[in-house]
Amino acid sequence: MKDKLDFLIVSDLHAHAGDPAHSSSPSLISTNSLYQGLNPIRAIPSLLKKESLSADWIVSPGDLGDRAEPGAQRFAWTELAWLRDKIAAELLIGTAGNHDLDSRRVFPDYDLKGTLQLLDPSFPIDLSCFENGDGVFGDRYWSRNFVVVPFLAYDCTLVIVNSCAFHGYTSEETSVAEHTRGKLSAVTRDAIVKAVNTTATRLNVLLMHHHPIKLPFVPDGNSVMVGGGELISVLKSTKRQWLVIHGHQHYPHLTYADADTFAPVVLSAGSVAARTFPVLGTHPRNQIHHVTIPLSRMDATGSDLLGQVRSWSWIQAMGWQQAAADAGIPYKAGFGYRFDVKQIRDEILDITRANDLVDWSQIVNKYPRLEYLVPEHLQSLLHLIEQGGVNIERDQYGLPRRLEYRA
Repeated sequence: MKDKLDFLIVSDLHAHAGDPAHSSSPSLISTNSLYQGLNPIRAIPSLLKKESLSADWIVSPGDLGDRAEPGAQRFAWTELAWLRDKIAAELLIGTAGNHDLDSRRVFPDYDLKGTLQLLDPSFPIDLSCFENGDGVFGDRYWSRNFVVVPFLAYDCTLVIVNSCAFHGYTSEETSVAEHTRGKLSAVTRDAIVKAVNTTATRLNVLLMHHHPIKLPFVPDGNSVMVGGGELISVLKSTKRQWLVIHGHQHYPHLTYADADTFAPVVLSAGSVAARTFPVLGTHPRNQIHHVTIPLSRMDATGSDLLGQVRSWSWIQAMGWQQAAADAGIPYKAGFGYRFDVKQIRDEILDITRANDLVDWSQIVNKYPRLEYLVPEHLQSLLHLIEQGGVNIERDQYGLPRRLEYRA
């Protein structure tokens, strides 16, 4: 087994054929070669090189082309394949988004998923580099609405879910139903449970497009997938920790599904390039995320899940910038460490009082799992430390740098 798994999340490209600078443009990614310089994907290899990061996988949680335009879908998938080759990643992995299926029935050759099925490399996962090939996994994804892919080298089970399986049964323009928000049927849910219960892996990841839980600041409306709550329940029933990755609403966020011991980590990827809009007073940035899973530090039973996330925001005329604290997912974040906040607070206060001035790195050296706190838990801990009589010096990302006891 390898010591760690690194992967890059690039979601919701919404490629199109128009001018990306136009006010009505859905995305910064255009199939027109005149606008290639505005394409954020092309700047990713130099960013990773600058940050000294590599990736084993590229993961794309849906919406390749805007409104299922076939040429845009092919262009977007080719761009991701270019990125895979450019950074020497092993695999490109995707799943269908609501914009990837012609549920609007706007093309004369109406074929809901035909473009995706003919993509090169194979969609949703290209395993041609492996001895068993990739055909069977693609067939299972389309026929069963999910596929389970084992990765022995990473002691990992990857489940790719087609949350758009019911799109197109009625036109999206004439009816508002589950096809506009994603759906996981009871049949698919039970089949997933049966399939994953035959596995026993250290790392367990589920990829889909739609939201399984409501996100803060995103109105109720149609944001949560039908059957999302039931999916979370059955993942918890496996008594393993799961990482759920999704896209869809272009709002980056990292949290736990609920307070249960086995509640999955839910990473909402946002969008690499789609136009974003203010949501209840916030304006989410276009973001990409690099995730590192330290496999050797996790329990072999799958009851443990640790990860670190690096996120960047796309800033016009500046390119990829380390994400600010309020940009969605901050530049440095983690997940997997759930703690007794009062006990940790008291111990950190004792250390600070005894030394007057303490670098946060010293605290992390003593409590290394602090690196795996989700952003909201870290900020809550820091708030309680400040209430205990400690000044916290923070860096430009809102992360602690130094603690000073107020005598």
